[in-house]
Amino acid sequence: MSDTEKIDISFVCAKELAQTRCDTLSEDFLEAEHCWIFFNEDKSDFAVAVSKSGEVSHVYDLRDNPKMMDDYLEMFSAYCSGDKLLTENLHREFMRRYYATGPNSSFNPDALTRAG
Repeated sequence: MSDTEKIDISFVCAKELAQTRCDTLSEDFLEAEHCWIFFNEDKSDFAVAVSKSGEVSHVYDLRDNPKMMDDYLEMFSAYCSGDKLLTENLHREFMRRYYATGPNSSFNPDALTRAG
């Protein structure tokens, strides 16, 4: 195996990593090509995302709007893939669709995750 090949973690490992950030995980989760999002049992405004490479982040829980949550999952998966151009395009579309930002808004990858 070369140094550039990534090893994907298992779902079980990802859930264990998510539990290090949230003691009250629900059974609900979403999976995309490059990440999982695990939800808080308490239905708070945050969820825990784990990339397939094992990076853990707090993200927004947008389950109240399923289409928005699906779009957010797609965007965060692109972010986890390292594809900056795709992430920027999806972020721009997400912001246009849900927050009606102007054409001069700039991409901020830190906006994809929550401090925590």
